[in-house]
Amino acid sequence: MNKKVVIFTLLIVSAVLLLFNMRPEKKDPRFVSMKDGAFFLHEKPFYPVCINYVAALRSDSINYWAAPIPDYGPEGNITYFSKDSSLAILKADFEMVKQMGFNSIRITHIGEVNIEDTSKGLVFIKSYYKNETETKIIFKDNETYSKYLTALDELIALAEKSGLKVILLVKLHDEVKSSFDHLEKVMKHFESDSTIFAYDLFNEPLYFDKIVRDKKDVIKISKRWQKFFREHAPNHLSTIGLTGIREVFEWDPNILSFDFISFHPYEYEPNQVLNELYWYGKYVTVPWIIGETSFPAENDSVKYEDQNKFAIKTLDQTCNCGGIGYSWWQYKDVKWGSYHSDYMGILNWKNTTVNEKGNAVFGTVKPLENVFKTYLPKKNSGNCILPDNYYNYSGYKDHLCYGTILDESDNPIEGAVIMVWNKEWNRSAHTVTKKDGSYELYSDFEQTHWILSATDYSSTRDDFYPEYFVYSDTGQVKVSYYLNKLKLKKINTWYKFLY
Repeated sequence: MNKKVVIFTLLIVSAVLLLFNMRPEKKDPRFVSMKDGAFFLHEKPFYPVCINYVAALRSDSINYWAAPIPDYGPEGNITYFSKDSSLAILKADFEMVKQMGFNSIRITHIGEVNIEDTSKGLVFIKSYYKNETETKIIFKDNETYSKYLTALDELIALAEKSGLKVILLVKLHDEVKSSFDHLEKVMKHFESDSTIFAYDLFNEPLYFDKIVRDKKDVIKISKRWQKFFREHAPNHLSTIGLTGIREVFEWDPNILSFDFISFHPYEYEPNQVLNELYWYGKYVTVPWIIGETSFPAENDSVKYEDQNKFAIKTLDQTCNCGGIGYSWWQYKDVKWGSYHSDYMGILNWKNTTVNEKGNAVFGTVKPLENVFKTYLPKKNSGNCILPDNYYNYSGYKDHLCYGTILDESDNPIEGAVIMVWNKEWNRSAHTVTKKDGSYELYSDFEQTHWILSATDYSSTRDDFYPEYFVYSDTGQVKVSYYLNKLKLKKINTWYKFLY
């Protein structure tokens, strides 16, 4: 037989075998799985309606156990609870979560490790010892892991008994092997646990990934993470928490290899969340959920009814714009130092409530409970609403940057994102391009730095120079900045699917 024919035949056979091996195996129906961009559970469609719950690790110098963060305790005090009392509080809280209409719970804090010593490969987790404030437990031997995994076992078992699926927030440090070694131990331990729905591998890289990355590097990182994840958690799903539109400059959702994306939009500007949801629905081509969102209310300066209206609007917008799940931040009000963060809970700190199982929880459920208890996801793609202030969230007028964004063939790019900062980098504003690739970005501060990108395209950034200034005579805009026509390069992303 001709040598070339033999080689060609072997290549064809290898390709067929590769494709065969890449075919997903049929999963145990007790695990949440994905099919055609949607979740399934017990071979039926599953729409996660999720609450974020911050769990802590406590210790008495001998044993470790799971507990609510102290901020959830009576009046947010650093109060010591024994193992039995901690687990009893968690049990009552999880029962209340289920009672309020949620079918899933995203557990944060207790699964997130930090680096103690890179030379020795040590990681640690933040914890609480008796009445002390936050301390840490260093993972330095098998005994430490055994105690930690037992604490996680007890936590996950309480969720399972309450009928809740779990998204566990963990933390991979790409440059530190020990963080992978740690997560491998955790995932192997829970490989057969169907209560865990997904692992959230990193929270908000815009804020917590301190390295400036090129998009091609991000593609490689996400491929590497997903390959690692598939090897050690074959029954579970992977996700990553992105703050929203502004992640497109580096951690562009469409170039990532995870099973689904979890977005975290918040209402810092009027209708900001509705606007971001519209953008996800139009430009994000991979499966996505809302991993965090909320609207603070304490029924004084902001009424509970306003919180209810926000939840209803964003639940509907998420579903209608193509989102496949929704998560509220968070379970209970806290005292973290700002109104925006402190009153987002679905419970306040007033009094004590007895749940339907007869167990007491600290606090009183806000009327928001009724929104989630009665919510039924029903997609109407024609109702993905484009808000009136989509191109100018804040209604700014003082400063204007404008121009057009094109691809390398001079075609306009719709939905590209441009962002500007002031000189000190502590004020920012952003907008997106229209169908013709044009944009008008207003701010109430002098614009000094800028960056722009689009999903599946490269990023480019620079400062504003005098040649960009166009002084306005309209009497409304103080200064205009004209960036003319800027081009972005398309990124080849097809190979991200090959592991």
